[in-house]
Amino acid sequence: MTLQEVTTECQRLVNLKHDTSMVENNGQLPYVRAVSGKNDSCSR
Repeated sequence: MTLQEVTTECQRLVNLKHDTSMVENNGQLPYVRAVSGKNDSCSR
């Protein structure tokens, strides 16, 4: 097995992990959140 083959397989697994995560989260990225409105609870 060559280094190129190992690199290709590693990238394939990373892509598969990402795709699986996308399917489990209904296509929404779990780490992206929109900020809406202003929260005045922190103002003094």
